[in-house]
Amino acid sequence: MARTCGIRIGPKRFELVVLEGGAKKHKVVATARGELPRDCDESAAAKVLRDALAAAKAPVDDVMVAIDIGLGAFRTHKVQLSDRAKIEETLKYDVEGEFPHLAIDDAVVDFEQLDNAGDTSQLLVSAVKKEDVRRVVDLLAKAGAEPMEVELEGSAMYNAANAAGLLVADKAQVLVHVGEHSTCVVIVDGGKLREVRAIPFGAHGAATAAPAAGAEGEPAPAVGADEQQRRLVVAATRIRRELARSVAAARTANPLDDVLVCGLGAKSLLGEPILDCEVKLLEVFGAETGAPDSDPAEHVVAYGAAVRQLGGGAIKASLRREELRYSGTWERLELPLMVLSLLVVLGMGVWYRGLLDDTHALKADLVFWRDSARNLLVPEAKSGRVGNLAKPSPDFLKLVEGFKSPANEALPNEQIDAMQRMIMAEVAKMKKDLGRDAEMVQPQSALTGMAAVLGVLQAESGRGTRPSLRKLNATYQQGKQGKGDFIRVTMDLTFFADDVVLATEHFEALKRTLREQPWFLALDDKNPTKPLETSQGMSITGLVVDVDCTKIPAGNS
Repeated sequence: MARTCGIRIGPKRFELVVLEGGAKKHKVVATARGELPRDCDESAAAKVLRDALAAAKAPVDDVMVAIDIGLGAFRTHKVQLSDRAKIEETLKYDVEGEFPHLAIDDAVVDFEQLDNAGDTSQLLVSAVKKEDVRRVVDLLAKAGAEPMEVELEGSAMYNAANAAGLLVADKAQVLVHVGEHSTCVVIVDGGKLREVRAIPFGAHGAATAAPAAGAEGEPAPAVGADEQQRRLVVAATRIRRELARSVAAARTANPLDDVLVCGLGAKSLLGEPILDCEVKLLEVFGAETGAPDSDPAEHVVAYGAAVRQLGGGAIKASLRREELRYSGTWERLELPLMVLSLLVVLGMGVWYRGLLDDTHALKADLVFWRDSARNLLVPEAKSGRVGNLAKPSPDFLKLVEGFKSPANEALPNEQIDAMQRMIMAEVAKMKKDLGRDAEMVQPQSALTGMAAVLGVLQAESGRGTRPSLRKLNATYQQGKQGKGDFIRVTMDLTFFADDVVLATEHFEALKRTLREQPWFLALDDKNPTKPLETSQGMSITGLVVDVDCTKIPAGNS
C-alpha cells in the first residue's frame, strides 16, 4: 500500500502525519509534533526533524511539506486565457506590479483558477520568496528527506477539509488555521476555494515579537502555564476580531454558515459565534482514518499535505516549479538514454533501408502495370496493334506519351490514376451525350407516397383502430423556393368507435404516428371534424399529408 508523509513546518514548530492507503481510503499510521530550535541552528533543527521522521517510520522519499502562510502574499487577478499551460508562461511577469514588495525574479508565483468563463479566467495568485522555499527544502534535505512538493498552509488545509467531506455545496464556510505568528483564513463558497488571507498574528503573538532575554544575554526564563493561558486568551481575542473583519468582507454567493478552526490553541476560539457564524473545530480525522495521539487540531495541515501526496488533493499547489531538483538523477540516466537513443537510430536505419528496397520493387511492378495498360488501350499504327480504345482522345494520347519522357517525375501509381480518371470522365461525357446521364433525378412517385401513408393507416388498424377510407388522392408537387419535390396525399376518413371521444383519440394517434415517420413533411387538418349521427365515430374531410419519397426506407414502398 502507498505510504506518504505530510509535514507542516512553521517558524517554531512542526507537525507530521504519515498515511497509508489510497486517496479515498487511508489510515493514519503515525504522527509527531515538536518544537524547533530558536537559535537559527539548522543542524539542530534538522536533527529534531530527522529523529521525528525516524520515530514515525516516515517514507523520506515521499514527503509533502506545507509552510507558514505568513511567507506568502495573495492577489486576485483576471487574465484573457483559459489554458493553464499558457497562463503559467506569462503570469509571473503579468502580476509583477501587484507584488511591489517582491523582486519578481526572486519569487515563486503559483495560482489557482477560481472561475473560468470562455477565454477569461479569474485567478488567485500567490507569491513566495525563493529563499524561503529553498530554506525549508534544504532543512528537510539535511534531515534526510526530499520533499516532492511545497505548498502553503491554505491549500493543505483546504485539501484536508475536502478529503474529510466537510465542504458543503450549498453554503459558504471559513477555514482557519492558527500558527505561531500568523493565522491562515480560507473562504470557501459552495465547496470551492474563493479567497485566502494571512492574518499577521498567531498563538504566539506577532512575528516581530521575541521573548525578552535574561540578564547578560541569557535565555528568557520558561513561561508558566498561567502565563501561557493568558497569552492564548489575548491572542484568541485579537484573532477573533480579525476573523470578524474577514467574515464581514467576504463576498460569497451562498450564506456564510460555519467558521471551522484548527491549529495552535484552536479551542480558545470556540464559544461565542463570529457575526452569527458558529465556530467549530475543523475535525478531519474520523473512525476510518484514525486520530493522532496528541491534539488532532494541530495536525490538520500536515494531514492535508499527506492526502495531497496520496493524490487526493483538490488543489495542486506547486512552489517548487523552479527549485525542484533530484541530485544525481540525470547522471544516472545519461548512459541508459544514450544507449536507447543509439538503438532507436539503428533500428530506424534498418527499417528505412527495408522500406527503400520494398519501394523500389513496388515501383518496378507499377511501371510494368502502367506500360501494360497503355499498350492494351492505345493502338499502334506501325505494328498494326489494335487497342481497346479505337479512337482515343488527343488529351489521353498526350497523357500516355508523356509517360515516356524522362522529365516526368510523377509516380507510376499517380499516372495510372490519371489514366483512369480521364477514361471515366470521357465515359461520363459520352453517356450524357447519349441521354443516359445518371445524375438526372426522376420525379417522385405518387403511388409510393400514397402507399407509405396507407401503410401507417394499416398499422393503426392493427392496434384496434377502425378507420374507413372514403376518398384518396395523391399528386406530385414540384418544389419551390429552395424546397425539394414531394407527394401530397389527400384523404377523407371515418373513424368508427363506441363514442366520439374514442374516435378522436384514434385520430390523434394516427397523426402522432405520421409525424414520427422519416418521410413525413407536413400535415394539414384544419378542416373541422364531424361526429357521426349515431355518435359512434367521427368523419374527417380533406386531411392532407406531405411525403418526401426520397426518405422512405428501401423495401417499405
